[in-house]
Amino acid sequence: MSVFVSGFLPQPVIAALILTASVIITGGIHLDGFADTCDGLFGSGTKERTLEIMRDSHIGTFAGAGIAILLILKFSLLAALAQGIMWKCLVLMVVFGRWAQVLACFSSRYARRDGKAKYFIEYANRARLS
Repeated sequence: MSVFVSGFLPQPVIAALILTASVIITGGIHLDGFADTCDGLFGSGTKERTLEIMRDSHIGTFAGAGIAILLILKFSLLAALAQGIMWKCLVLMVVFGRWAQVLACFSSRYARRDGKAKYFIEYANRARLS
């Protein structure tokens, strides 16, 4: 956040604005993936049913609860940051978030025969990780 905004707004308001902006900028794609993961991991027993649940466009109870808990946690962490280091943490969050995606692709097997992320996982290698 700019010094101008952080100069007169309380820290919790700045945290809420940053959290809102991050959801808007990404189109909520990360929240959607997290919701699918929560529903898939906690809503079923078999691999086939888990994959079916994760492909469904509707969210379940576990997804709703997971999103609420995640947003509360993110808000709490942002609100607890000192204003002087907030911009550094925001830059590091973006860099680490992108690197973590590469790490996940490198260390995973794709669960389906086809899909949106198949090629990311297939072509992830040690050179792309560093």
